Amino acid sequence: MVFAGFFEWVFISGIYARRGRVNGAPFHVGDTVQILAGPYRGRIARVYSSGPGDLVRVELGDERREKRTDIFPPERLLREDPAAEPPGPPSPPHDGP
Repeated sequence: MVFAGFFEWVFISGIYARRGRVNGAPFHVGDTVQILAGPYRGRIARVYSSGPGDLVRVELGDERREKRTDIFPPERLLREDPAAEPPGPPSPPHDGP
C-alpha cells in the first residue's frame, strides 16, 4: 500500500512537471504568462517573483498580493510571447492564383 502511494506520487508529480515544461516553464521574473485554471483563467499577467520550487507570483493587483492569491505552479500557466500581436480578423478566402 505504501509503495503504491509512493509510485502514484512520483508518477503524478512527473506528469505535472512535464506539463509545466510544455507550457514554457521555468518561468522567470518579467515573463508574460496566461493563467490556465482557477478564478483568473484566461488572464494575462507578468511574473514579478519566484517562490519555493517552481512556484511564481504574477501581477494581479495589490489585494491579491496581500492575500497571497497570486501564487501559481507552472502547470497552471502558459508562456505568452510578448512580441506576438493579438489575432486580427480572419483573411477572406482566396479563389485562384
